[in-house]
Amino acid sequence: MTKIGTRGATVSVYAFKLYDIASDEFVLSKRYARMQTIERIGAVVVGPAIEVPADKVDLEGLTLPGYSPA
Repeated sequence: MTKIGTRGATVSVYAFKLYDIASDEFVLSKRYARMQTIERIGAVVVGPAIEVPADKVDLEGLTLPGYSPA
């Protein structure tokens, strides 16, 4: 995973939902994303920002699938 530029050692990411055409419902993503990414893909934020290490977020602004910030 390629590290993104940040002001510190962490970045803010959010859980988000995307529309799934097959189920005709919004489904919770298995990833977390930066706000800019969520806006770009037309998703919906779910919950507050979570600070994660910058090296856990790729150039697209996403964590790996199944990433757990706990």
